[in-house]
Amino acid sequence: MVISKDILILMKLEAKAYNTLPDILNLIQEGQDLTNLPVQPLYTALKAATPSQVASCLDKFSLRQRQIFLDLDLWQKDDLDLESFEFWITCYSLVEQDEIREGFAKSSEFHLFLKAKFNVWTFDQEEPEYPEHNNYFLSDDYLLLFEYDDSFEYASEVQALIRSLYSEWGQENAYTFLFKLTVDSFLIMQETEYQQKSDRLLDSGFLDYYQALELFSTFPNISWIEHFVRSRVPNTSTIDLFGKQQLLSSNAIAPYTDQMDRVREELVRVKDSKRSDYLYFNFIRFVNGSLSLENALKQGPLTISTIGKEARGWMQLGFSYVLEQRVFTDEDEGIFGSFDFIDLYRIGKSLVQLELKKIKRVLTEHHHQKIEARSFLGRYLNEIIDDSLERPPSLSRRESESQTINKVEYYRDWQPLVELVVEIQPFVAALELEFKSLVEDQRVMDEFYFNYKVEQIDFEAVMISSFANFLLETNKAGQQKMGLTLDEFKQFVALVVDSKIGKVSNLESLTNSIDSFIINFGMNKVKNITQYMLDILRDQLEGYDYGALGDKDFQYIGGAIILSPNSR
Repeated sequence: MVISKDILILMKLEAKAYNTLPDILNLIQEGQDLTNLPVQPLYTALKAATPSQVASCLDKFSLRQRQIFLDLDLWQKDDLDLESFEFWITCYSLVEQDEIREGFAKSSEFHLFLKAKFNVWTFDQEEPEYPEHNNYFLSDDYLLLFEYDDSFEYASEVQALIRSLYSEWGQENAYTFLFKLTVDSFLIMQETEYQQKSDRLLDSGFLDYYQALELFSTFPNISWIEHFVRSRVPNTSTIDLFGKQQLLSSNAIAPYTDQMDRVREELVRVKDSKRSDYLYFNFIRFVNGSLSLENALKQGPLTISTIGKEARGWMQLGFSYVLEQRVFTDEDEGIFGSFDFIDLYRIGKSLVQLELKKIKRVLTEHHHQKIEARSFLGRYLNEIIDDSLERPPSLSRRESESQTINKVEYYRDWQPLVELVVEIQPFVAALELEFKSLVEDQRVMDEFYFNYKVEQIDFEAVMISSFANFLLETNKAGQQKMGLTLDEFKQFVALVVDSKIGKVSNLESLTNSIDSFIINFGMNKVKNITQYMLDILRDQLEGYDYGALGDKDFQYIGGAIILSPNSR
């Protein structure tokens, strides 16, 4: 039920008022004061507009708002983003109000841009020295020469902005300000401005890339997660008026309006107004921080949506996990009386990342990092790996679509699959090495097999063939046969598959046989190996009307390796 304290719904409704630049222009026409409007939706609306459109409304924003627009747009991590700067050079050059244009010209950002894009030299009018090209201009007092690359297209706009400095400050002060460009270190200037920018953004509900990395850091192991969940107590800071005024754009809030009913139920249990204000601001910081990690605000709605859904999934998993581990009463004000959105994100992401580290480590150890290098693993294991390495990771399900791992029950179902992938790798790698040796020695060749080419044979085919030979007791003492005759394959199918329904049957007996085979094969310490065998038997053998198949039709069936009649 939607009630007044449902901050997610309130954000969604309010964000619609600032969705596009026309929305903002309508507010201007209505005479509304824009200086109290939230920064993020304004910024995303301006990013979709032309420089002339932006220039027409810059004077309606406060100095702090305009500053944050620049803080958001002019940086790539801790480096100045010169390409984005050129957009704002154009915007401010088109501004009609002198004080707005001059304010930009005397900003530390513009100073830093000049240092990055221009070689600035003192100019001696009595003994003038000019570059051997035309890519330069002189300051109005003829005391400084600005040299630029021939690919730079905004020299006239920059010159006009420098000229406005002289109009605002006078010749002496403007020259003193610009002269520092000839002596100051760019790296020191950039580091100083970066620190100041980061502090400003933090107070406005934003995180820069490195702040987000630190605040969103994952836990090193499961024990740390468990301790954090057990011991977490509220950490509620006071939010100032500017922070309370902040909001997300419609694109940024959209991923959090679906599949969030349980989260909203917990949010409305919070009764303390200070805690509610904190959670509101924390949610904004959580969303903005997740976007900063991918520089998504600059990349547009599609990237914002994709990153938002991924971050939502981490947060939902953390939320679900904490509710599994702890009980929260009304006196506690629910889960959000102790945990905030960033806490839950860190927990959820850590749970999955710890499992992914296991997968990545074992793939690296056995040289299976690349997709083409792990074809021998077979479809079943590769689907688990591929789904796990997706963004966001998902859980492979045999009879339905993969499910994003955003609930603790999905996480618990996924863990055994991760264990299987990790523990089976040494056996796969050893068998793959042996098989490659057979190929190199030409002891296995295409003409030996009826339903496989050598390059198509994988771990699944070998395991099913070995199990079939074990079940039929066709292996002679001390000899392992690489495949079955067609008659043997038909006998095997008759034992495993119910011909009436075309499905693997006699599960109790089959499971016992698989367990015996696994022990015989020396793989009984691999967790979940029995379920693996059952699943690949279903994947490979089900869905055929074997009684209606002619002998030639069996060459199109996978599963066990059928020997060519000519190779017997």
